[in-house]
This record gives sequence, C-alpha cells and structure tokens, in this order.
Amino acid sequence: MGRLKLVFAFFSLMILVAALVGVAYYWENVAKLDLQVEQEMERDKNALVKVREAPDLGIREFEQIVELLEKGESMTARERLYYLMEYYPDSSVLPEARRIIGEINSDLLISKIPLDGKTEYTVKSGDALAAIARRHKTTIDYIMRANNRTSSGIHPGDRLTVYPLVFDVLIDKSDKVIRLQMKGLFFKEYPVVRFVLPPMVKAPVKAEIKDRVAWFGESRVLFDNKNYLRSKKWLQTTRQGLIIRAFNGSSSEQEDFGILVAPEDLEEMFTLIRVSTPIRFVE
Repeated sequence: MGRLKLVFAFFSLMILVAALVGVAYYWENVAKLDLQVEQEMERDKNALVKVREAPDLGIREFEQIVELLEKGESMTARERLYYLMEYYPDSSVLPEARRIIGEINSDLLISKIPLDGKTEYTVKSGDALAAIARRHKTTIDYIMRANNRTSSGIHPGDRLTVYPLVFDVLIDKSDKVIRLQMKGLFFKEYPVVRFVLPPMVKAPVKAEIKDRVAWFGESRVLFDNKNYLRSKKWLQTTRQGLIIRAFNGSSSEQEDFGILVAPEDLEEMFTLIRVSTPIRFVE
C-alpha cells in the first residue's frame, strides 16, 4: 500500500511539472506575444490620438506672416518669423520660414533701410577702402554692394554705408547647410551641394576664416583688379582642407577638396564673411 502511494505521488508530481512546463510554454509563445501585440497597438493608438490632438499650429502663424509679406510689411514679418522659429520648432513650415527670414535679412543688410548697427561713413583725405572696411569690421565687398559701386575708387566726401559683419558660422554636415548667426540669432543658411573633405578633417572642428581668395584664371586677384567681379572666390579656414568654394557642376571624384555651394551663395557669403570669423564644423 505504501509503495502504491509513492508511485501515485510520483505520477502526480510529473503531471504538475508537465502542467508548469505547459503554462510556461504557453506564456512565452502565445500569451506573452499577444500581450506585446496589445501593448504595441495601445501605444500606436495613443500616438495617433496625440497626433490628432496636436495640430501644426505653426502653419496658421506662417499664413499670417505671408499676408504681412504681401502687404510689404517685411520688418513685422521678420519679427513674426523669429517668433515662429522659437515657439514652433517642430512645425512643417520651419524650413520655408528659415529661407524667407534669410532672404529678408540679407536684403535688409544690403539695402539703405535703417538697421541697428548700420551707419554712414564720410570718406576723408588719405582713406583707403581696405582700412575703412577693417575699421568698421566689415568687408570691401559689402561696402561695394551696399553702396552700388563697381569700382573701388573713393574720394574725400563720399558717403559710404557700413555695417559690422560679426557672424558665427556653423557648417552642419548632417543637415547639409552652412548657417550664419549674429549675436546668437539665426541670420541665414545656405545649402551645401557636396562635401569633398580629406580624411584628416573630422567633425567636430573649430577654426576661423584665414583668407578670402579671389581667382581669375590661374592668378589671384585683389579687389582693385578689373577682373575681380568675375573672379572665383574661396573662403579658406585655418584648418587645412576645410575650404568653402563654389560647386563647378562636376561629378568627378578628382574634384578638389572643399565644402561646395552654389556660386551665387558663395558670392553672398564672400560679401558677408570676414577674415577671423569663427567656424564650427559638426556632424
């Protein structure tokens, strides 16, 4: 009788173990997967609800800004664009807002419209254009463009618009843009067509503009050369291989090193960026 009870207890234990194994198998291969699917569906549902509950409020703001631009109220539109950038950073209209504010900023800088920091300088006897540009922290190219000049010749009594071009330049490889900031505030950005960099140039890099080079043919030319306005420009930094220059339309793998931008964008950057301007290159 005792031996029979022992056998019965053994079989009961085996049945219990088998049941536990079955429960564990069911949990891992059926119930757990079902629970995970339900959780994923619930998260997706919650995310969809959040999307529906959070419309893109920046679109309405942007529409009002466009109305201001159509009325010619560019200064008010500019302030509203900065507001949009600060308070609606995830809005779908942000790229277009940055483009417009960049165009407004560059137009304001070159135009005769009064702007904080923009002054008028009267040329004195013995003045040189390079010295005036250096003294006012601007560039010769800016003085020539802002004053509608095609010649570098100046005379006593000439009145020249000048503006301190104190920028920080951020080259963002992941966003493929060159972004200009002034006093920590967004100014304008330029799309990068291509990065052709030597292996030794790896982000992050801190540098500054070392030289502004103008080439005509195989020769370097200065601003008083008759071919200066038709020359090709480079912005060379203190980091070897880190050069901003114009994209020549070539897809050749033998293309010279540089950060390549559209020629018209480089012309504008050459106007705005001075020697010693700080540069940051990030990925």
